[in-house]
Amino acid sequence: MGAIGSRRDPEGTRRRILQAAVDEFVGGGLFGARVDRIARLAGANERMIYYYYGCKERLFVSVLEETVRDFVESMAAIDVNGLSPIDAIVRHAEKMWLYFRDTPRLVRLINNENLHEARYWRSGDVPKLVAPTRERFDHLLRQGVARGEIRAGIDPLHLFLLAASLGYYVVSNRHTLHASLMRDMASGEEHEALMRSGADMLRRYLQAEGTPTGAASAGGQGAGVGDDRKRERNASIEVEPAAETLPRVSEV
Repeated sequence: MGAIGSRRDPEGTRRRILQAAVDEFVGGGLFGARVDRIARLAGANERMIYYYYGCKERLFVSVLEETVRDFVESMAAIDVNGLSPIDAIVRHAEKMWLYFRDTPRLVRLINNENLHEARYWRSGDVPKLVAPTRERFDHLLRQGVARGEIRAGIDPLHLFLLAASLGYYVVSNRHTLHASLMRDMASGEEHEALMRSGADMLRRYLQAEGTPTGAASAGGQGAGVGDDRKRERNASIEVEPAAETLPRVSEV
């Protein structure tokens, strides 16, 4: 589309430029992305990119904001009606894990922005956009403590970071993990099993002393604390044989 078409539909042109920029920045990062490729993908000319966004860096900030906004809106749509605070927190964590896996562009953009030490992340509205999701964890945590279901003393920021990192790490390091472990931990049954383990870890981390471990979010009653201790007493401990001593560097 040329300049005339752009003037007829300025909002459409701006949107196409932004969507094309998302693909370009996800693939090449800030330094690898090309403005001419963005213009070609958007069906616009380069002059319109500078007209709407000012510069390549400002366009990158807009891409970060757009991508994070989609994540935040997805989190805000979670229905927690009828859920206990712990179940609601786990539901939010599971949603994050699935979002990271199914929408890897967010993970890739965050990884690239960390190379810039969050320079562009801070210069835009991203911190403000993320705040409601973080505050929702805080609200659910305080609600659970007040009801005696969640133990006191948990830092809400720690909870948010733990929940996010359980899903982020697997996707961010998917290929190196696959090469090292010979298993793709972000696909199919592997990811589902990790989600179940992560949900169980969160429940045990959150639960107040003397309360049941909790029902799994997918249904079914979890084992109580007493049952866990009984299994621990009855379980036999198997010790793996010691690994062979690795040779010293000088011996290799």
